[in-house]
Amino acid sequence: MISIITTFYNAEEFLEANLRSVQSIFPQDMIEHILVDDGSTDKSNRIALKYVSKNVRLISNGRLGRASALNLAISKSKFRYLCILDADDLINPEWISKFLKNKDKFVNSNNNAAVFFGKTKIIDAKTINSEYEDINSSNLDYQCFNNYEIFFHNPIPHLGVIIDKDLFIGSNLYNEKRKTQLDWELWFRVIKLDKEFIKIDYSTGSKRVHADQFFEQNAHIRYLLSGIFLQVYWAYKIRKLILPLVLIVVMVRFFWGFLPSKFRMMIHKKIPK
Repeated sequence: MISIITTFYNAEEFLEANLRSVQSIFPQDMIEHILVDDGSTDKSNRIALKYVSKNVRLISNGRLGRASALNLAISKSKFRYLCILDADDLINPEWISKFLKNKDKFVNSNNNAAVFFGKTKIIDAKTINSEYEDINSSNLDYQCFNNYEIFFHNPIPHLGVIIDKDLFIGSNLYNEKRKTQLDWELWFRVIKLDKEFIKIDYSTGSKRVHADQFFEQNAHIRYLLSGIFLQVYWAYKIRKLILPLVLIVVMVRFFWGFLPSKFRMMIHKKIPK
């Protein structure tokens, strides 16, 4: 069984498509969907209310912030495994069932496995549903992921990632002091705990790319510097040998961040996930 976690703030444009994608999972009794309204002022709450059922719960505690909203949902979750689904993205309905059918195989292949992720499709603001490859559950390819890559960029999509919450008993999954890149910071802490990542050759869902995700103007520079700090801090803390290489990479990231947003978005769409 899996708890799917979705937090939203003024997501009326995309939330309905998100909820419908989760409703397409069969059978529904293998999941619960926990929704947290993070203080929306638009019609998002009204949309979410239409989907509340025995396995869809809505929590409305006012404006909490992204990390606190995620941690609140996780604290209310019933199941050991969590699946994170942002409000503007779509889940691949087959991803959950294929993971559950193969979970024992994934875990037995590496007793330290704690994070399971796959590929994502890229969609635009207008897309309301997606089609995915049809792969027999028994033919899923998977491998232990080399976590050194995480020090140079964030290669693990937050969309559809499945996390063993027992890894963090007694503490929050997400760092509530952070405003952005919550997932990247989490991956570093997973490495510190000597846990492993399993990469699965299957699409977890569709990632929606739109301008609001790029933190343009003043927020963009703050986002860029925050990510650079993460890389340098964690390389120094747990992988000092690769710190010189990390410093070279962050310098490239810094200058890349000053390129025009339209150019960066165009390249982002072309990079396979």
